[in-house]
Amino acid sequence: MKLDEKIVQLIEVKAVGLTLNDRHLKQAIDYAANQGIEWVVLTNAINWQLYHVIFGKPIDKRLVLDINITSVDPRKDDQLEMLYPLSKEGMMKGAPAALRDRQDATSRFLLAALLLYNEQVLNIVRRELRRVVDVNVSDDDILKVLQGEVIKRDAVEGPQSDEAAHRIKRGARKSLRTETPRPDVAAPATAPDAACTDPGTPFSPNAGPA
Repeated sequence: MKLDEKIVQLIEVKAVGLTLNDRHLKQAIDYAANQGIEWVVLTNAINWQLYHVIFGKPIDKRLVLDINITSVDPRKDDQLEMLYPLSKEGMMKGAPAALRDRQDATSRFLLAALLLYNEQVLNIVRRELRRVVDVNVSDDDILKVLQGEVIKRDAVEGPQSDEAAHRIKRGARKSLRTETPRPDVAAPATAPDAACTDPGTPFSPNAGPA
């Protein structure tokens, strides 16, 4: 699939009804990775699988959508909407990325990265620890325990973990740029009596309609 003359999605089509397997997927992912294509659809006309290519070392992939089209009821709008991320309009409007991001909201990789690489989260943990036990604990001590005893190792290792850490750090940099006032813009005056306050399992509808 092309948008603005750029290939943004690779569609690998196999014979109708042929069982999709790892060899088919590897072939599609390898081609996409070599061409710098982020999204891959693998289908046998019945099963439609949408994958996000993770450009790490090694290259990895993530299943974002898995649909058996024979289970979709065309009379139900919510089921037809399941096909939207596979469409050209859906790609143009960022539906695959939005679906991935909704899944990431409960991803163990993103949650682990949020605990480890977000300074605001660490500040909250440190503050709450002081409130509960009345002891000051450093960020380094908190991180050491989180990494060594709290968070499972598979959530902080591998391409998906690296991607999650990158997203958290990128978000923190973006937030910092947004919150940093421009030097030529004066901060608004504060009234003397103003109150001070402190500032996902891939979706699979294969079970069919209820």
